[in-house]
Amino acid sequence: MEQLLPLGLKLAEVTARNGASKIYEKRNLAKANKNKDETIRILEELINDLIDDKNELEYIARQYKEEYEKTTISDENINHIKKS
Repeated sequence: MEQLLPLGLKLAEVTARNGASKIYEKRNLAKANKNKDETIRILEELINDLIDDKNELEYIARQYKEEYEKTTISDENINHIKKS
């Protein structure tokens, strides 16, 4: 369970890093650029950043799943919940 806080922080970091506004900003920068090679470089960088973020998010999701699967509820706890 102690891994949940760092995972949450990492999740917030990844989602903030390439939010929609930053993506549109980079895309607009690429569209405004008259240099074809520079435009391609900017778009490739954007795509690579998004792929990296996707991979990180998949890793975080797997970590959350592993933590969830470790969680067990004893029969005693279930009975206590039923009585409440």
